[in-house]
Amino acid sequence: MLNKVFYHCEIFIYYLTENSYFLNVPFYIFAKKKMRIFSILFCLVGIVSYAQTDVIENSNFQTNSSNMTYGTGAWAKSKPLDTSIQGSEYLFPSWDGNFLVTSKQGNQYKLFNLNYNLNTKKLETVMGKDSVFQYDVSQIDYIKSFNRKYKAINNEFYQELAQGDKISFLKGFYVSVMDGVVNPLTQQYTTPNRYIQKNKYFYLKGEQFQEIKLKKSDVLKVFGDKAEVIKKYAKEKNLSFGDENDVASLFRYYNTL
Repeated sequence: MLNKVFYHCEIFIYYLTENSYFLNVPFYIFAKKKMRIFSILFCLVGIVSYAQTDVIENSNFQTNSSNMTYGTGAWAKSKPLDTSIQGSEYLFPSWDGNFLVTSKQGNQYKLFNLNYNLNTKKLETVMGKDSVFQYDVSQIDYIKSFNRKYKAINNEFYQELAQGDKISFLKGFYVSVMDGVVNPLTQQYTTPNRYIQKNKYFYLKGEQFQEIKLKKSDVLKVFGDKAEVIKKYAKEKNLSFGDENDVASLFRYYNTL
């Protein structure tokens, strides 16, 4: 119940202060009208008493139990939806969900409104029809959503398919536009332009972060002097070097050697 109160409190603050000026810290709000100041202070009383837990639940903002604000980012205007292109340029199919964000300092935050733009590489929260908040990805370690972990590397997010002390196997995401079909007589589209989400694969070994093709020779090369052991294991388990889940199994096995 308290989570719901916290959520509606944030929304209440946002709409009361939609014409205010914001700094780069989400919860720092400058309100001109006395009524707005009173409303904000009333909500912050509840936030201070609530923000003593290890994991802070928050629908739209980052918060910190010690100083009530965390991280940096920027407010931006929502760009108009390009209706000429079907599909989405965002990673997650829905903005609504249960997202656990862990900072590089080890603090954790629960967000219920979040998505990652594959074109701009921005992590965003929708704040109404006209604006979004874009988080500073350099301050984030990883995101968990629906039991999937997305690691921030070089200010982009990659899904961890296998993780270990020796090596990790990750999947990157990017989006392109597939042109629709145009009728040569009418010069009108018979099928629309469409966003196509594609993947690339990488391994992280110490500070070495490299792309890897899902081919037998490329995968085995990663494992160095353990290549023959991995090759034998793949044959015994009937694992395919072209399947990401099977390759993830090979990485997990390598981490046990």
